[in-house]
Amino acid sequence: MGWAWIPAQPGQAMEADHVDAPPENFADQDFWRWVRAATPWDLVGGRDNPLANSYALRDRQAWASRGLGDYLDVAAGTGPDAVSGFVVRLELPDASGHPIRAHSAAESLFSRPGRRPDGLDETPSLFHPYWHARLAAGLSDAPGD
Repeated sequence: MGWAWIPAQPGQAMEADHVDAPPENFADQDFWRWVRAATPWDLVGGRDNPLANSYALRDRQAWASRGLGDYLDVAAGTGPDAVSGFVVRLELPDASGHPIRAHSAAESLFSRPGRRPDGLDETPSLFHPYWHARLAAGLSDAPGD
């Protein structure tokens, strides 16, 4: 089982079902007995994994960033050739204190494998499976670019 949670805003509370102090393991007590005693979770009809949510909240990393964007859809009027991307720049000192820098850039683009049968352009949508990722060209090596 894997888990991760990155809040969209710093200090954001987790809204999904979870507990604040999940057990490290279930060697001393059966999982289902613990659930009955410590949580209101529905183990039979539930669709989520509140234990994974609990571990994700417990193990979350405090990244020095502004969080992730709350994107629900692509911008209206975005054409079929639209590209969205981001750049990541990391800098850490080596053992002698000299900076080691790494730069990377990626793009996400919407591209159908062929024309639509009706000949119309496909509007990018998060509900269509035609999204691709690629490295971005022309990344500058200059810090701060």
